[in-house]
Amino acid sequence: MIQIAVSGVSGHMGRTLVSSIAERSDCAICCGIDIRTDAGFMFPVYDSPSKMIEKPDVIIDYSHPNSLNTLLAYAQATGTPIVLATTGYSEEQLAQIRAASANVALFSSEAYISFARAYNILMYAQSLNANLSRISRQSAIILS
Repeated sequence: MIQIAVSGVSGHMGRTLVSSIAERSDCAICCGIDIRTDAGFMFPVYDSPSKMIEKPDVIIDYSHPNSLNTLLAYAQATGTPIVLATTGYSEEQLAQIRAASANVALFSSEAYISFARAYNILMYAQSLNANLSRISRQSAIILS
């Protein structure tokens, strides 16, 4: 069974994740990380990943960009894979994430932004192609 630490466990997305994981049989939450440690969960909640006694198989982060440094430090020091589902990172933080990904298994939701940009570029290219195709047809009509 996969043991998961949820960072930002007391927030809306953290609680949603807790509910979703509770319905599964292949994974469980071993602990949470949050500034609010008294949220009444059935597992321990720590205010810092460095205080965790449990050894999670993965950390899923739905906290705040301010938590990035401590999460990356823990993940790199322990080799714990991390899913960064938080958004709103600064360019400097995105550079930190890219650098950390060389040392630890890491997925960042900011990758979605890159996908969205690629998709928008593709849609723009398709519209250009459609316009060029229409212009070519009009030119062929004028020349004939």
